[in-house]
Amino acid sequence: MLWLVFGLVLGFVFYWLLAGVKSGKRVIKVYQWVLGIISVSLLLFTIQNVLGFQRELEPSAAWFMVVSTGIPAIIIGAFIWIIPFIKNRQSGKANSQSTVSIK
Repeated sequence: MLWLVFGLVLGFVFYWLLAGVKSGKRVIKVYQWVLGIISVSLLLFTIQNVLGFQRELEPSAAWFMVVSTGIPAIIIGAFIWIIPFIKNRQSGKANSQSTVSIK
């Protein structure tokens, strides 16, 4: 049942993203797609292994999976939002400096 819910949520999010891109409301770069796919894959891999290790009564192995694949998945996912924010801030500073006129 868990994977059914995950599949429905991921399908809805993917549809929402594609509908936004087609309508022109969202601009998603190629590196954001690649990072997103890697991040979601790692996160699903982590969830699957943690649940399996918990079912086999191996809590230390489950926590190792969280640290080794779960945290990198979250960090990679955060890059999707951090990189454009930094680029927009830097371009905003460049635009504000270039609009200064001397009389």
